[in-house]
Amino acid sequence: MRRYLVYILIVLVCSSFLCSLSSCDNSEVPPVSSPDTITEVLRSEQNRQMDMIMWYDCDGWVSSMKLGENRVERPTVACRVSDTYMGSYSTLSEKIALQHAYWISSLGCNVICCDWTNYISYRQPGVDFSYNKRLFSNTTKLLKAMKETDLFTPPSLYVAIRLSDYKYEELQMKLDDVYKLYEEYKDQWYYFDDGTENATKPFIVIFTDVFFTGEKWYDRLHNTWHEADEISFYEDSRFNIRWSNGYLGVTAKEDKNGWYEIPGTNPYWTFVEPYIDEKAGNGYYDVMYSVGANGQVEQMSCWASMFTENQYWDSLNNIIDGKTTFERTIRGVAELKPKALLINRFNYPLAWPEQPQEGLSLYESTHIEPNHDFGFLVFDNVQKNLYALNNWIKEAPPVPEFTVPDGNASILETLKNDELKVFLKLKGEPQMYRISSTSDMANAEYVYYDLSKGILLPEELKNHDGPIYIQTKNAFGESEIVSVN
Repeated sequence: MRRYLVYILIVLVCSSFLCSLSSCDNSEVPPVSSPDTITEVLRSEQNRQMDMIMWYDCDGWVSSMKLGENRVERPTVACRVSDTYMGSYSTLSEKIALQHAYWISSLGCNVICCDWTNYISYRQPGVDFSYNKRLFSNTTKLLKAMKETDLFTPPSLYVAIRLSDYKYEELQMKLDDVYKLYEEYKDQWYYFDDGTENATKPFIVIFTDVFFTGEKWYDRLHNTWHEADEISFYEDSRFNIRWSNGYLGVTAKEDKNGWYEIPGTNPYWTFVEPYIDEKAGNGYYDVMYSVGANGQVEQMSCWASMFTENQYWDSLNNIIDGKTTFERTIRGVAELKPKALLINRFNYPLAWPEQPQEGLSLYESTHIEPNHDFGFLVFDNVQKNLYALNNWIKEAPPVPEFTVPDGNASILETLKNDELKVFLKLKGEPQMYRISSTSDMANAEYVYYDLSKGILLPEELKNHDGPIYIQTKNAFGESEIVSVN
């Protein structure tokens, strides 16, 4: 258990908000070493190295907040700190849901985890009905958008709920709500292939403040210990369940590499483990991983920015040893090759001075979603690293291809018609495009590609008679320029 119990008091302060937030044989765990020379392959689900799960905040409460002033620094009141391309979306539209699903898929993720950790069944009397119903509705819209699209291969989805204290009846209502949603969208749900009979059941994660160490239970909410037979993991035979929360070090054991293993007897998945690895040096964190019942490495987590154990932000733009925060928190992933990697977090651009672990400014908060403040800066860095972990070839988009309402119509004339739309084909995950009247793309600025709007012709080119030139880009480079008439 090392030094983790020293931080119990810190945990008690932080755990309430982060989501609003017998030992295994280590012989299967690879030694600390650089991976062998890798042959990169074209991206496909068949050659994926691990499930990549994006943590997604779907309750909309941050998005509903006023955009803060002086957000690059530290606002003095709670506010939203990022001017996202999608604007405010406290209530998701299916168009925004589809755009988010495309971005998350483009990153290399094949799974979305919707944060329901503050959810209380909207059927329960006396709860905030509008908040909980909106969370349920937003998740439904995301599932519906992914079910209906044929533009790209969308991720699958599961939710993370919470067992509050020992409120098992309340937990059962939440599980019933989730199962109702699952029954409507079975093909969009995530099934975790853990090699057991549970692999065919819908997957779910339950956050808890009661941790089993292998010998006793630690209740960090009340700072009490309980014997092994006093508490048990709640069961619902309909689901394949894992338990989670931040600060799981109390359940971990140091392995022969100096990393930290959560044994397979403890069905936990990590969320946030902000402990600095003093041996590795400034900016590096303890490597922690969950082991499955089969003795294999099952799950790890990483962050685009990190609120550390020393109570400061390792920010989105903090570079140490030439590595971003994200690159430093994926240390060990390539070597251990977990079955699943949780990536945190897509859209939580929050400043909350009273709760600094939630976020303090534009860069001292966690959000990968593209925005007007720094565009695709963080997004591209995450995508490059996820591609590297999957050994995928990093390619610029191919020559742009288009879809128009009338397949025989002129692309240029269609672009000039405000009532018609021209759409990009999404091969190669293009994220931005630019249009120019000259082949050298002079004075042409990139804009993000909106799946619902398609390509928009700049006003100054509406009366242009000659050909126009279009180019796209993604994290790995620019496409060839194509001339359209």
